[in-house]
Amino acid sequence: MKDSANEYAAMRKITADIIYPVSSEPLKDGVVLMDDEGHILDVLPSRDGVGDLEKVDGVLVPGFINAHCHLELSYLKGKISEGTGLDGFIRDLEKQRGAYSDEQRLFDAILAEKEMRNAGIVGVGDIMNTLLTVPVKRSSDLSWFSFLEVYGFSEKRIDEIWHKGVLDFMHMRTFRSPEKLMPCTLVPHAPYSVSEKLFEKMSNSSAYQNAIGCIHLAESDEEVEFLLHGTGKIADRLHDFGIDQSDWTPPGIRPLQFVLPKMMMRSKALFVHNTVLNAADFEWLAAQPEEMRNKVHFCFCPGANLFIEKRLPDFKLFLNAGYPLMLGTDSLASNIHLSILEEMKLVTAAVPTLDTQTALEWACLNPARFFGWDNALGSIEKGKKPGLNLLSGLDANQRITESTTVDRIA
Repeated sequence: MKDSANEYAAMRKITADIIYPVSSEPLKDGVVLMDDEGHILDVLPSRDGVGDLEKVDGVLVPGFINAHCHLELSYLKGKISEGTGLDGFIRDLEKQRGAYSDEQRLFDAILAEKEMRNAGIVGVGDIMNTLLTVPVKRSSDLSWFSFLEVYGFSEKRIDEIWHKGVLDFMHMRTFRSPEKLMPCTLVPHAPYSVSEKLFEKMSNSSAYQNAIGCIHLAESDEEVEFLLHGTGKIADRLHDFGIDQSDWTPPGIRPLQFVLPKMMMRSKALFVHNTVLNAADFEWLAAQPEEMRNKVHFCFCPGANLFIEKRLPDFKLFLNAGYPLMLGTDSLASNIHLSILEEMKLVTAAVPTLDTQTALEWACLNPARFFGWDNALGSIEKGKKPGLNLLSGLDANQRITESTTVDRIA
């Protein structure tokens, strides 16, 4: 080892109790070499011969990625009742829309962006229904991938809905610059809120084809009932909202079977929530062609699941199935925080055998790969600029507990 004064001058040399690169095994005696801008210059397996170390107490991990968020709904923090089920949540949400000025909504989005940054988040997969939050994203140092969401069940308004979606997509493209890319794509909201004709229009669009996609999926038993039989609370809500269902025939299949074939034009697809997916769904999925199965990625938002439905997905089913898994916060309308660490706590409490390495793959590396950010984010590796988080308060086996905290140190 060369003299540290010559080899490692003018850089941060950070060591911790344990370093989780995530892309490789944890290091108990490692050092992260980093320049002043946060680029990883090297990851050393040993502290031997390295002077002027910056020793931090705790566990060093990459910055987190929030794979599913609704930044523009941040103004609804504390304004939606908990535990009312998906139907009650949507009805409450619709009552609140339009009740606040754009200035208030933008201000709350700015606060939410800061909350995520302080919680150690470095990248966000964000759902947009309007262009309101574009100024926040343009001034943010987080990485953003925007999903411009379209929905509409009435066949009479399909052209109008699609035209607005395409216009918003084109506007998003004009916001790009060499210094700040603003990647985005058009996506459907959910299987119960997008008509067959709207799905068809999306599938035939260049804004949809070969791009990554996402859709809310299998959030409640109500969704299953609606797709199987066309009855239940969703049908009642569409009627109450004055939406004509006369041109629609329920497909008679479960949500995953209904949606996955419609996502085949995508390069890959992120299915969000998945609260009521069951063993039969995974048996069906396992029987599908490899080309279809390879597109499948799952994202959990446990805080929102508990807030809305007071239930969680069967995480063990997903672990055994072997598909890439990620974590999101959903929105402040459906959650009390925008913290990936808090989501990790909920998952590890529900699955006590889940180790920290796996939880960090969900929180860092898997979403980085999905969004195409793994050249910079997702793991502590030479040449990347992933952000560095310090986790404190893990247990003796280095597992995340209710007492674990996060500090962003780079």
